[in-house]
Amino acid sequence: MLSHRRTSSATSLKQSQALFKQLRLCAKRLIIRLPLIALLATSLPLQASESVVSSQDSQDKTDHTLNYTLDYTLDYTLEHFSYAGPMAVMQLANDWNGKLKSGKDAISFIQSEISARYKNFTLGYLVRKSHQFKIGNDLARGFYYYNNDITLAEQMQINAKMQSKVYAGKGLRLTHTFHLPYLDTHLPYLDTHHKADTRLHGQPPYSYVDTHLNDYVDTHLKITPGIVVLRLDEIIWGGFDGSLFYSSPDEDDWGGTIDLDYGYTKDFIARRPLEGEHLGWLYGLDLDVEWSSPWLEARYSGINVFSRIYWKGMPRTTAKISTESAFYLIGPEYFDDAVLNAPALHFLEASTPLTFADSALKAFLVPDLYAISQNMHLFSSAQITPIRSFYYHGFQYRTKPGVWGSESPIKLGLQHDFSTRTTKLSMQHEYVSMEFASQTMDVSKSQQVVLKLGLHVSF
Repeated sequence: MLSHRRTSSATSLKQSQALFKQLRLCAKRLIIRLPLIALLATSLPLQASESVVSSQDSQDKTDHTLNYTLDYTLDYTLEHFSYAGPMAVMQLANDWNGKLKSGKDAISFIQSEISARYKNFTLGYLVRKSHQFKIGNDLARGFYYYNNDITLAEQMQINAKMQSKVYAGKGLRLTHTFHLPYLDTHLPYLDTHHKADTRLHGQPPYSYVDTHLNDYVDTHLKITPGIVVLRLDEIIWGGFDGSLFYSSPDEDDWGGTIDLDYGYTKDFIARRPLEGEHLGWLYGLDLDVEWSSPWLEARYSGINVFSRIYWKGMPRTTAKISTESAFYLIGPEYFDDAVLNAPALHFLEASTPLTFADSALKAFLVPDLYAISQNMHLFSSAQITPIRSFYYHGFQYRTKPGVWGSESPIKLGLQHDFSTRTTKLSMQHEYVSMEFASQTMDVSKSQQVVLKLGLHVSF
């Protein structure tokens, strides 16, 4: 009897200590998040959450399911993607000071956003800059020679043709997420986190498939359209076509004739800007689609899937520049009411677990490596632009939940674009997401640069 009482007292004491630790941890989290709650209260009306999840429901749902109890989210995202065919991106931006390559065209897209989400609605303040240039390597070579004061032994003839689509502005983006109902099909899924292969060589294979016929399977589709309204304060739209010659940077050793047709806020060619303040508007539709299942996760993100730029009174030049005539510049400069289509960008990601190759992995890998491979996924992504498309292929490793303070698995990706010889690293954490791609360790020598950063706070 006395022994039984001592055992019960010890058990109660341990339970009390565990409960005290949980209460102290919750108090610390509350103290940390109080400033964020106060900040959000100044901008959004706080309401009591209407979604109540019972303890039994939370036990039934696995860590794959969406957590609807996190009604409020603050996010900051920064996206930078650049590519230059004629030379490294940073060298081209530095007045063509670098090593000339054999490629053509250039693109740069920079976007930052701070947003607040309440349930399925997200409102963000957006800053976007988009630059696209279609430029041949001959013309790029002429720019390179001129900017670096290079003298040629023979005169170079250049097919001078370039088209540009440049805009920049700030504004708002409003999105709404539609969730397809969960497909509760009671299908079996693979439990890859709790099994380890301890069999010796030659023994029958161990069954790694943990079949749960009564568990909730997270197979769902999520669609998020977004309406974007930007106030534009910069634009260069159009280009020129003609023929040029070059032998040295001296005034008499370069020239030619080109036809101009472009709109602008700052004239970089004829250098005769019109006076006055001229601002435009961009109205666009962005779209995100996510599909998640035990066998495939895929995501599509589209920017300017449908868009229009309205610019009333845009300064425009339609003229001819010739160094071989008495009149250097012939043609009018005027205001134009323009309606333009902003170029669309498409981003794709897809991953699938390596479980389909279980038999091969068991046969050729040692047990420890096989246990690691159970958390590996095939991972592919694509960036599709009007200038050039990029395709990355590689692997993604997913940790167990709880690593580095993340309740969901951390995703670590390693990919390579074989056409441009560019390597991409990525990490997706519950609170932080990062992505970086470059051809070389020295970013200043890379023709392709990708940098993405995301910070997420939910409460």
